[in-house]
Amino acid sequence: KGGHMNLDKVNYLREISKILSDEKRIIMLKLMSENMMCTCHFVEIFDSSQPLISQNIKKMKELDIIVEENSAQWTYYKINNKSKYYDILINILKELPDMSEYLEIVKGNRCEVKRNKEI
Repeated sequence: KGGHMNLDKVNYLREISKILSDEKRIIMLKLMSENMMCTCHFVEIFDSSQPLISQNIKKMKELDIIVEENSAQWTYYKINNKSKYYDILINILKELPDMSEYLEIVKGNRCEVKRNKEI
């Protein structure tokens, strides 16, 4: 029984590693660990297409590492602090340098960045 549980954790960590193997997703996660971010923010930050950003967000949601929160007409995303692997993920993200310069890019955006309340 214990072996199955360990295999689940190994598979999960493999999936997390895939998420963390992409520079854009690392930046997205770092920003979502400190702020509530909207898809439109990442489209602007990375000068990327909305479907590509949404695909990355979907992968993170499937792993339960981010959650969404609706606010008026916007959907915001943040790190899921109730995820069973939150501690592992947040410790990795804490090792990264400050990335608040990315927030400057979206400063005039009609969808404002919101600071995470838990932090």
